[in-house]
Amino acid sequence: MTVGSARTTGLLETFSQIRRPPFIEEGVPALPFAVFTTRNPQIAEPWLVDEHDTHGQPLAPGAIAAGWDAKPNFRWKPDGTAVLFWQQQVRGTQTRVVVAHLPERPAARRGAIRSTPSPSWASPIAGYVPPDPRPVTHHAGKISGSIDITRRPSPTPRFEYLLEVTYTNYSDEPGFVINGVERSDHGKPGLYGTTSRYSADLAVSGRHSGYLKADNVLIQPHAMTGTIESQLDGRHLTLGPLPEGASHPSSSYSRCRRA
Repeated sequence: MTVGSARTTGLLETFSQIRRPPFIEEGVPALPFAVFTTRNPQIAEPWLVDEHDTHGQPLAPGAIAAGWDAKPNFRWKPDGTAVLFWQQQVRGTQTRVVVAHLPERPAARRGAIRSTPSPSWASPIAGYVPPDPRPVTHHAGKISGSIDITRRPSPTPRFEYLLEVTYTNYSDEPGFVINGVERSDHGKPGLYGTTSRYSADLAVSGRHSGYLKADNVLIQPHAMTGTIESQLDGRHLTLGPLPEGASHPSSSYSRCRRA
């Protein structure tokens, strides 16, 4: 299948490569919107991926560096041997159509039209009881340790809440142990999140080594002031600052082989 992706750019991977449950995300809901607004050209580059969305290659390698970014939607040739999409100049209005040929894929024949299957796997809605909405305050690791989550009024002016997530020898997988604290002062989320002030000091130990660091990073739906930094097994990534209205090519865009 073909998906729009920012993989290899290290944008939100800076925040996510230290693998952990998403308890802090309620405190930084504007982060993906800040990245989408300020680094839009890198967000939806076309990638050909396998059925599990784990392996893939770009269909327009080098396009961002050359000043062009792809726009959804992507359309397959009926026999599966090419993908059609369009691009626009990063700093201009000129557009162009791109056909990415996939010569190693054999042409597929059209199959018979099938009726929509009956979703027998789905539970009937009658009698459904939603899960307990009370927020989690303690979470045990599958291997070791735990995470404690506290929520209280923020002592900082202009923010309503303070969310603090503390990791104590927390591990969900062998050799990946997290210690440290993430915290965020934030307001009530709106359509595009809410302004928050985020800090982190996490350390990874065991078979892996790494960290996630941030110091009072101000995250808004349209910008980010400050820097989030992470490293995992030698892979170092940074995100920010992201000035409002700044949408520029990424220096880390990977020049992979075209299909």
